[in-house]
Amino acid sequence: MRRRIADAGGQVRNGQRYLEIPSLVVIYNDSLGGDQRDLLIACLGDYTVPIDNSTLELGQGFYGDNGVFRPGKNTAVSAVMSRSRLFGTVTMVNPYAAFEIDPSWLPGKVYAAGEDGNLVLVRGA
Repeated sequence: MRRRIADAGGQVRNGQRYLEIPSLVVIYNDSLGGDQRDLLIACLGDYTVPIDNSTLELGQGFYGDNGVFRPGKNTAVSAVMSRSRLFGTVTMVNPYAAFEIDPSWLPGKVYAAGEDGNLVLVRGA
């Protein structure tokens, strides 16, 4: 999914040279066999929970640095929407997008990365 988003970002960036507007990448996830977590992990990075080797206590979880939404990376993509007959519609807003998209335009659940890097539900139930 990361590769599909990055490929779409290149196409969108080319179009934004002519018209500076937000972009929405839509992925029909039925054919990919994934669920909503795949979108969140693709955008934010793999979810990682550190373990203290001496005490075996779990640390604070965080999203890794391999997501497609990073400062200076895929900024042409304003949001990515995943549509599925099984899992409904979920959208991840890119906090680093060059052109911000209004979450009220988007159906279903809309998420964004909070300032602490964790997931925040922006709109939806």
